[in-house]
Amino acid sequence: WYQYIKELSFQVGDPKVYGVNGVTNEALLAIMIHRLQRFQDNPKTHCVENNEAIFYMKSAMDALYTRQRRLEVADQE
Repeated sequence: WYQYIKELSFQVGDPKVYGVNGVTNEALLAIMIHRLQRFQDNPKTHCVENNEAIFYMKSAMDALYTRQRRLEVADQE
């Protein structure tokens, strides 16, 4: 049983200014990390490649959060 997303809208602009109007990159990465972690809970789908993908997606999230903090500091200057 599969669920399909027919349309996916990404956030456009700062939610504080434009409101929430789509999914953020961080939210999408969090969904994918969660999904692969559940695969890792199953002996039939547990594998090294899932661990590697999870590692790199977490690294991507760290980079995006670092960028966000940098932009917030720049806005305060």
